[in-house]
Amino acid sequence: MTDREPGRPSAYAAVADRFRRIGVLGSVQSLLDWDTATMMPRGAAAARGEQQATLAAIAHRETCDPALGDLLARAESEPLDGPQRANLDAMRRRWLHATAVPEDLVEALTRATTECELVWRDARAANDFAQLQPHLDRVLTLVRRKGEAKAAALGINPYEALLDEFNPGLPKAEIDRTLGALERELPALLRVVLERQPSHSVPRLPAAGAEPQHRLGKALMAALGFDFERGRLDESPHPFMSGGGDDIRITTRSTGEDFVSGMLAVAHETGHALYESGLPQAWRWQP
Repeated sequence: MTDREPGRPSAYAAVADRFRRIGVLGSVQSLLDWDTATMMPRGAAAARGEQQATLAAIAHRETCDPALGDLLARAESEPLDGPQRANLDAMRRRWLHATAVPEDLVEALTRATTECELVWRDARAANDFAQLQPHLDRVLTLVRRKGEAKAAALGINPYEALLDEFNPGLPKAEIDRTLGALERELPALLRVVLERQPSHSVPRLPAAGAEPQHRLGKALMAALGFDFERGRLDESPHPFMSGGGDDIRITTRSTGEDFVSGMLAVAHETGHALYESGLPQAWRWQP
């Protein structure tokens, strides 16, 4: 995409403005996800689930507005440049996916995933899968319902319908070929690794507390070009990056036994952050 401010015809301008608002709503949801993982008091879990479910429903309603379908159809016949045409294709795909799923399912899945993640933290610390399983089962049930709804609307199988959100046009057959090759090749590789492992010693790394690891992580981010005026580093049970543009949040997980894993997580998430912050300003909030 170009860095210039695109000149937009009327229908395209209207639909792009709608998706800008939807994009901003998504960034608010992302910020709440970050807060849930880093700073939210445990007693706020139920309220956070309602906040996220309500925002998801509002964004879903905005995307499913019948007027948006009319605007997309009108924009198709307008003279658009390459980046605008690509953006229009992405907006139509999101509209198709959204209109396939009922709003009550969107809310239910958002609540379930928020609750499941919070339970996962305790279950992970206690190494207790049984504690997590009923919550995970609930999420999987709702995801299957979502996949079935999308499959009916898109005319493909449920797995491909879910996959199309993230890898448009990637067929299940191609994934089956890739996984089939791994299934054939990995067992022999694993045997070789297990045979050689006893003869290789791993150097023991010095223990490091969370605070020095945090300082080292920030120094690594700065060396990679991260702008701390527009982002920050925090701790969470699992590393991730959220946000984009001028508001980027990165987390890592510090362990006293192995500070290298934390630094690898910092470098990985900083890579995501540099990509997001480097996207053209003129296209911010667009699909």
